[in-house]
Amino acid sequence: TEAKAEKEKPTIIIGNTVMGRGALAADCTSFECQVSTHGQPLSAAGADFGQTIKNLGGNPDDPFVIFEETKQLYEKRQAELK
Repeated sequence: TEAKAEKEKPTIIIGNTVMGRGALAADCTSFECQVSTHGQPLSAAGADFGQTIKNLGGNPDDPFVIFEETKQLYEKRQAELK
């Protein structure tokens, strides 16, 4: 990419993001774009871990499970890089 190819001067890559994307309070109200989410854990800002994980398609009882589709994607990429 262009930024990676630049060798003579510093580069910056700007990512447009939404703070708190998908985060929810216990009553399912959105925490997206809330200033309170900046610089602290979402739970400290008032977001609910369980509701947020559910909203993002996960299981609050097993939040770190790796979905089969994700596993296959990374296995394919790993093979490409060998």
